[in-house]
Amino acid sequence: MIKKCLAALVLGTSLLTGCVALDASESGYLVDREHQPAASALYAVISDTVAEMGKICSPARTQIALSYSADTDPFTSKFVSALRSAGFAVSEPETGKQAGGNFRYTLDSQPDGIRMTVHVNGMRLSRAYTMTGSSMSHWTVMRPQDGR
Repeated sequence: MIKKCLAALVLGTSLLTGCVALDASESGYLVDREHQPAASALYAVISDTVAEMGKICSPARTQIALSYSADTDPFTSKFVSALRSAGFAVSEPETGKQAGGNFRYTLDSQPDGIRMTVHVNGMRLSRAYTMTGSSMSHWTVMRPQDGR
């Protein structure tokens, strides 16, 4: 009986771990269907992210090359539009072709909210938000020279 319970526990834990772990190549809007934030929260995340990127990367000097179309989903489209409005030069791959861009983002579900992570030109910016779009943390910024 104890062996069966232990085996079930190990199997359950490994299944849960597999569901939570994200492959490094996965990016985009990955929020669980059950945990969708309000549209106003998504706009707040976009505005905050673009503002932080503007502080870290000069919009006039930063070219963003997407590896996928901005029309992938409504969030990506609004995010790319906000980047362009802030002065970032954003290019998309030709239709039907994949490109090795210097930019990707992930918006995913967390136990108490959502997390936005942006990778651009070797840097990584990340911040957690509530489901209403309020920040739950400071921005974490890792530059290539940080070695982490």
